[in-house]
Amino acid sequence: MNRLGYHFRHSVVEEARKVLTEKGHHEQAAYVHEPGKPEPIPSSQREIDLEADAVLRDLFPRIPNTDRQQIIDHAFKKVCI
Repeated sequence: MNRLGYHFRHSVVEEARKVLTEKGHHEQAAYVHEPGKPEPIPSSQREIDLEADAVLRDLFPRIPNTDRQQIIDHAFKKVCI
């Protein structure tokens, strides 16, 4: 279920992934994770920043660029422990 409220049965999604994989669209099918398991955390800070930026732009399309960048800088920094 996404923000818009659409819901697709698992069998439909699996069939679509199979068709995409057969047609050579490996990168699209690779981003779908197993049901019930968490999505993997990106390995680089750049990937994290890009994903956070895309989500913030989607959820808050009118947010000023400086505010969005401050949120990313403050809340999405990868810390190595």
